Amino acid sequence: APYYEWDEPVYTSIGANVGCTNCNEDDLSRVDLKTTVGLQYYFMHNRRFSPYLRGSLVYQSVYFNDPRTESAEEPAYQASQVGGELAVGLEWKITRWLILGADVAYLGLARVGDEEGRAGTIPANAGQGVATVNDSDHGATFRLNLAIRF
Repeated sequence: APYYEWDEPVYTSIGANVGCTNCNEDDLSRVDLKTTVGLQYYFMHNRRFSPYLRGSLVYQSVYFNDPRTESAEEPAYQASQVGGELAVGLEWKITRWLILGADVAYLGLARVGDEEGRAGTIPANAGQGVATVNDSDHGATFRLNLAIRF
């Protein structure tokens, strides 16, 4: 018998994520605001352990702040990126409402436009350990999550 009586193996997802790199008051910092919209397919959706595959569209705004400039309140550089994310993961349904999960995802992004005439990237020598925004960026993430389902 199935562990849970869920009707569909496909779920939609909307996500938001904020990340900060080197966010000390006196150093150049990078803040990423990422928004995703996607679909998640569960291979064995009625089981306690459910593997899944997720595909998402991604929009990301990147802000670089430099406290050494005169207008430290305004971002020194900005960039926008669009792309996609593909993830494979496993969820453990601890109870009907509480879920623990882990996934690994590939993320591919391309820079779009320049905002307000800014170059959209930081000079290579400006920040120690702060990644720039290229015309295309790729990466992988490993994520652990705890979710409450309604």
